Formats: sequence, C-alpha cells, structure tokens
Amino acid sequence: MQAITVANNNIGLENNIVAKEVKGEKAITKLMQKVEQWQKIAEGKIKSYSLDSKEHQIASDCAEEAQAIRKQLACIKKEKLCVFVAYGQSNKIQGVALAKIPRKTYASNIDNMVVNPESIKLIGKTPVQGTGTALVKKIVNRVLQNKNGRKELRALALHSAMPFYEKLGFKTDFKHGGGCNYAEAMVLSQKDMKKLK
Repeated sequence: MQAITVANNNIGLENNIVAKEVKGEKAITKLMQKVEQWQKIAEGKIKSYSLDSKEHQIASDCAEEAQAIRKQLACIKKEKLCVFVAYGQSNKIQGVALAKIPRKTYASNIDNMVVNPESIKLIGKTPVQGTGTALVKKIVNRVLQNKNGRKELRALALHSAMPFYEKLGFKTDFKHGGGCNYAEAMVLSQKDMKKLK
C-alpha cells in the first residue's frame, strides 16, 4: 500500500496529509463512527449560518456526504467500493473517499468524499488543507495501476465542490449526463491524471 503525502503551507503551518486505501471490518467500523461524528458536527454548524450563505451550503453538503458515506460503508462488500482515508498529524482521520475502480474496461468513479468539517477553512475551527487533494491523488494512483480498467476518473461534484475538482484538472462531463440542479458530472482524463499524479 503506497501512501501519497501532500504538504501545504497555505495556512501558515505545514500539514502533512497521508492518504491510504483501507480494508477490513474493524477499520470500516471505526470509519463509520468517525463519519457519523462529522455528520453531527456539520449538522450543528448548518444552524449557525444564514440559509443563503456559502458557509451554510458547505456545512449542508458536508452533512449530506457524511450521511451517504456512512450508509455506503454499512454495505461495503455489496457495493464493491474501495475506501480511501486521509490522515493528518497524530494519525488523525481528516477525510474519507469511496470509489469504484472496476477490473473491466469501465471508467472509475469517485462515489463520495467528505472532509472533517472542523478542518474546512470556511466553517472549521482548525483548518487543514490538502485532504481532498491527497484523497484524489491516491485514487488517481490506484486507477492508473488498474491494468484492465479505463484510465478515466469520474465524479458527480456538488456545486460547492466544483472549484476544487476543476483545480485538479476535472472537466464537465457532458458526454455522461452533464449536471443537475445540485451537482455536475465531471471527468479527469488519463492525460490529466498523469499530470496530477
């Protein structure tokens, strides 16, 4: 298992984020508990912002993603998902991403991704940057190593997360559905994955 480390000095401190793929019932149970905590924290934050604020939207998106991940982790074997976790200082879990990486000629897909709400710059108490990037880079590395799968990574990005995905090289995927009123289908080509790696 190869970890990808991201160092980021944008907030005045160096945050070393390490992303790993995790397996096993014990690790999944621990993640479910952590993601449930994040969901409760995000739901609590929603109430402290006005409905039309960017902060409210981010907290709401975070709560919804955490809930979705928790449900998917409960039936992980059935869903055939790969689980990626980003760790920060003191081995603290900072983010979780679920991805489908098929063994056949299909494209891979980021199903859901959530970051600890306390680490999100706009709403958190202790911002940590680089978590999402570390997770996506780890997934990209895994997709590129997949011998039979198509070298393409898709995501359905919530509108609040689109700038993040665009910064990493994702483009709107009109070929596979475009978007809807809350999210946009996005794709990262093999060429852009190699740049990101």
